[in-house]
Amino acid sequence: MPDDRRASLVAAVHARLDRARRAGDPAELLGPAGDWDIVGLTALLDEDAEDLEAHWLLGSLHWHRGTAGGDADEVGAAVERFTVCFVNGIDDLPDILLPVLAQRAAPFAVQLLQEAAAGGDPALVRALVGVWQRITAAGPDDPDPALCHNNLAIAHQLRLDLAGDPADLDAAVVASETAVAASDDSHPQRGAFLLLR
Repeated sequence: MPDDRRASLVAAVHARLDRARRAGDPAELLGPAGDWDIVGLTALLDEDAEDLEAHWLLGSLHWHRGTAGGDADEVGAAVERFTVCFVNGIDDLPDILLPVLAQRAAPFAVQLLQEAAAGGDPALVRALVGVWQRITAAGPDDPDPALCHNNLAIAHQLRLDLAGDPADLDAAVVASETAVAASDDSHPQRGAFLLLR
């Protein structure tokens, strides 16, 4: 899609979302204009799957449509788009979805952690701390809070090895202590958590 068409579509969707929020009425998003916005944004993502603004806009459209009409498919589509945003540090996401987004992001973040530990690039190592911070901050609905805090500790340790910032050492210790506190003696990885302390 040419840049001017992209800019026009993005501006129109932002304007529609803003009007719906201000009015407290998603009706405009439910009609044909909202349908066309979804088609257009999907086309943008077909061309550039890393277009975070398009992911956020499409997630927002699906979210408002899904919550207004009780449509589980629309909500599911919103969660899919917002998960990409969550992993990439986009903050303007529905609070109620944060635990779900954290759960969906965790397997991807584990894969990234393994890649970084095996000698991943420095940008990946720096980004990992943010991803695991968002996952652990999402709350008690994490699939395994102790393991998530342990992964945050590992991410801080990797960044410490890369950049040598003592703040990462302190943060790794805090995350490791939180992992131990969140686990009991029966946790299968408690021993590993204790080693990081």
